Amino acid sequence: EIVRSIKENLTYVTLDFNIAMREAELDSSKFSKSYTLPDENNIVIGNEMFRCPEALFQPSLIGKEGPGIHECTFQAIMAATETSEDVCQEMFLNVQLCGGSTTIPGFRERLRTELQDLAPYGIVTKVFDEHEHEHEKGQTRSYLDYLKLCDPSIWITNYDYFEFGSGIVHKTLN
Repeated sequence: EIVRSIKENLTYVTLDFNIAMREAELDSSKFSKSYTLPDENNIVIGNEMFRCPEALFQPSLIGKEGPGIHECTFQAIMAATETSEDVCQEMFLNVQLCGGSTTIPGFRERLRTELQDLAPYGIVTKVFDEHEHEHEKGQTRSYLDYLKLCDPSIWITNYDYFEFGSGIVHKTLN
């Protein structure tokens, strides 16, 4: 409970972790906040306020191997859209965050910046938090409702497309 409270009230994500670390080394007082524990003792939280959530982008900071959340998101979009540039653009334009650590201040901006750096040339990236763009969410729900009405027998899987090539489209629709 205490850790969650500290996370929700004190942590934030920086746009540039290395610059923030250098600034914190030069003037640690700018990067310190006091937190009162339930037993009324005070603790001082320093650069941990931005170092801890940085592990989402750089897991190696906590001794974990693997890609950061921005790289995982990028890989997921690219894998899902490898056959269509239009779908790729749509996916990059509609990255939706929902709860948990994505609500940490600065997370959305950092993820958007990192994804934009990874995205193919000419692709624009937008990241929305869970409270933004109710209209767009409604459009997405409408599209998903439409897909439910489509005949699944005409759907083409990635496996089929790679197995049979673009000819599978004509074969399936005829």
